[in-house]
Amino acid sequence: MFKSKINMKIYPLYKMFSWDLLFYYAISFLFLTQVKSFSASQILSAEAFYILFKLFAQFICVPFVDSIGKKNSLILGNILVALSVYIIIISNSFSHILISYFVMAIGYGLKELCEPSLLYNSVPTCENKQNIFSKIDAKGSSLWFFTDGITSIIASFSYVINPYLPMYFCIACLIFSAFICLAFEDESVDSKNLEANNENSVQRLKDYMKDLKYSFRFIFKSKRLRALIIFSVLFYSMLDISSTLRNSLLVDLNIPAQYFGILAAIYQTIASISSRKQNWFHNKFKNTVLSFFSMSMCLLFISIGILGMNSSLVSIFIILILCSIHYICKGPYYTLMDRYLNSFSTAEISSKIYSAKSLVTSIFSTIILQIASLIMDHFNTSNSLIIIGLGFFIAFIFVLKYMKTRVGLKPEEYQKSDIEYVKVK
Repeated sequence: MFKSKINMKIYPLYKMFSWDLLFYYAISFLFLTQVKSFSASQILSAEAFYILFKLFAQFICVPFVDSIGKKNSLILGNILVALSVYIIIISNSFSHILISYFVMAIGYGLKELCEPSLLYNSVPTCENKQNIFSKIDAKGSSLWFFTDGITSIIASFSYVINPYLPMYFCIACLIFSAFICLAFEDESVDSKNLEANNENSVQRLKDYMKDLKYSFRFIFKSKRLRALIIFSVLFYSMLDISSTLRNSLLVDLNIPAQYFGILAAIYQTIASISSRKQNWFHNKFKNTVLSFFSMSMCLLFISIGILGMNSSLVSIFIILILCSIHYICKGPYYTLMDRYLNSFSTAEISSKIYSAKSLVTSIFSTIILQIASLIMDHFNTSNSLIIIGLGFFIAFIFVLKYMKTRVGLKPEEYQKSDIEYVKVK
């Protein structure tokens, strides 16, 4: 119990520095296009490869986490992500960017498997376990959004002085995150277990893969989990594409580099406030919260695409306001999705659920982003936004209809195969 309290106390601070790259996103598009001379289409294509690399990473990371534990995996994951940013700094070709993204995929593969399950397993079993998990996770998300807002402003102005400065600041935050991980307590691995694993690693891997096979069969047999994962694929892809297209549109509209950080700070502040309101979104929209997020993002794409055809000050002002929709949805989305995926799960199956989500997301999001990259090769940013937005709108109509009878039901309305884990041969 004492170890669990330590993890619950430290986790928001850890997530504040480690959830995603600080100093980076405010200037990453500018750094890759202006300093490294890549096109927006190449950047989107590289992001598609990154997702594909995350697919491969799952086969490495899942057994690796079980071998060395969540704490050690988080330390290694943050170090690998720091290394990937350094590779971007010294890169001079598209292949170097792909190498960087491969290393980053391994790092984030370790982190994404461990972070939510470490916190969830640290929360004592009680009636309000889901709410406690969501509250702690949301606090960490909110702190990260606030910190990212401040670091974004610093990044944009330091970029004007020297474009490499924000990249080194980003690495420093990742190294600090690795040090924070040293304070976590991990009950999943002790010295005796490690010694036993080292003595019989081949047999342990065989047993693990067999158990993993059973776990995945349950996950994909569950209609509830299957529906959530399909939605996650589309929405994750849309958020990823949105960032690149938005930055490309801002460049097309001749927004100065130093304003990118200020805008990012404003948007992240909105996301920080929004993430703290995740329970409000859940209670307000209930079973339609995911519908609200997805439809809002589709309308965002189409609206700013149409407005982007006109570079007047009024259009630019409206575009900047509308872009806040991305962060209003993004803020609470990840916490709520983790909450829904964790529903009815146990410590035995929770990490496998996250692995399954990442696995399926990697396969299909790669295809979606490559299609978006091809669209950007043939159309300008405004037209690309309209075309992609309409495509997502049609896709979400079908997915939300599919989810209607499979997600958000009362516990007694689910079949046992949807919520009870058994080893299905």
